[in-house]
Amino acid sequence: MGSLTPQTDDLWVVLHGALAIFEYEDRIEVRIPNLGTESAYRAGDWLAEGTLQPGETYRLVVPGASGAATFGSTENLTITGRSPSRVGASRLYATLSLPFRTRFTLFLSH
Repeated sequence: MGSLTPQTDDLWVVLHGALAIFEYEDRIEVRIPNLGTESAYRAGDWLAEGTLQPGETYRLVVPGASGAATFGSTENLTITGRSPSRVGASRLYATLSLPFRTRFTLFLSH
């Protein structure tokens, strides 16, 4: 992997855990399954995260956000030509809605 030079307007979003990512024309939607009380569902500033509320959709609003970057299909399992199904509140914990950006970087740890 090459080196990254952060820009002053970079926004870093770190996703960790069991989740599904759906790409739409205008956004990326991250669905977080309900894995029970043993799991933590948190978001926010590093080391100052707050707990996400069940059943909520959180939208990241970035003024002037634009771009058409996508997740690479060589690094990620992708399924095309399908729409996500509706799931009940007992199976879906929360949803994140993120605007498209100009670049996505995949970090893998072993």
